[in-house]
Amino acid sequence: MTTNTVGSSPAVTADRFTFFVTPAISSSGDFEPFIFPSPVTGSTAGIAYYMTGSGTVKIKIYNEVGNMVSSLEEIKSLGSQGSTLNVSNLAPGIYFHIVSMTYDDGGIKKYSKRKFAVTR
Repeated sequence: MTTNTVGSSPAVTADRFTFFVTPAISSSGDFEPFIFPSPVTGSTAGIAYYMTGSGTVKIKIYNEVGNMVSSLEEIKSLGSQGSTLNVSNLAPGIYFHIVSMTYDDGGIKKYSKRKFAVTR
């Protein structure tokens, strides 16, 4: 794991890193998850979100007609977080993401769907 003032990233082949930039947190200790870069132009995209406690985050990606085309589930700790999405199999177009968290204390948080674009 490599860390700098912007964030942290696991080490990958050839010492390439991905750092997630997280926005300021609201007074509720939260922010709406967002995908970057926007629009997505490569084979991967980042998604930033905030965990109010440790637990499991589930990220589901849907196409414009409502079919789920990708999903990701990861265990995360408290604080600003980020995940990497593989979008290499997505055709150019508009997609939606839904992020939900199930916390270790039994709490659940589900965000409303948000759209993002994939271009090539």
